[in-house]
Amino acid sequence: MSKYQTNSQAWDEVTASFRKSEKMTEITLDLYNQENFIGLSEDQRNEVYKVYEHLSYLETITWQRGSDGVHEVYSEPTETKKKYLFQGTRFVPSYGDFDYDDCTVEAYNEEEAWKLLDKYTKMFTWSRVGITHVDDVKLEEAIV
Repeated sequence: MSKYQTNSQAWDEVTASFRKSEKMTEITLDLYNQENFIGLSEDQRNEVYKVYEHLSYLETITWQRGSDGVHEVYSEPTETKKKYLFQGTRFVPSYGDFDYDDCTVEAYNEEEAWKLLDKYTKMFTWSRVGITHVDDVKLEEAIV
């Protein structure tokens, strides 16, 4: 049984998979000076996955300058993420034209939400876009 997805959800899934693949290639290059798993032992492959999971975890925490200014410490974010819904029109290469689309990101604030929108969809593909909902609550006026 397949799960129905909107075009935006399917695109988000494809983009996330692509980004994971890019990151895994980068890690494999750093550790073993090659772009893929060909010829790596099971232990070496597991090491790549461990590094990937660790880096993914580090991306979820907030880095702060230590009080002595010498080292950096990290702390778990104290606020919870909000769900930001972007809606607008963007260029769809398969249509060769613009179409309505939406994208949902989870972020701690509006600034981070815009950065994530750019990261996952590339801002240049949007002709017009704005935040229309925060945590499933419709805004009176879109934030552009």
